[in-house]
Amino acid sequence: MRDATSSPSVANQLVPQVLEEAGLQLAAPQFAYAANSVFPSGVHYVTVFVRAQVAVDAQPLNCEPHKCEGWEWVSGAAEARGGEVRRGWCM
Repeated sequence: MRDATSSPSVANQLVPQVLEEAGLQLAAPQFAYAANSVFPSGVHYVTVFVRAQVAVDAQPLNCEPHKCEGWEWVSGAAEARGGEVRRGWCM
């Protein structure tokens, strides 16, 4: 088991993943919140949401079209109001 005090945060671990999957360079990533979803079938998901900054003109790329339908921008305000988040990650 890794020591949590010496391990990178969840937010920092996502930086290379987002670069690989969406071509976006993240700055100042930080944990936003987590959603705990348990389904009647017994399937259990914990979804971690991270806030980060990107360049003003940054546009996500679909670097893995065989795995991802596409990306869309969702404003923080929509997220705070409980707006629908689709396609896994909101950027």
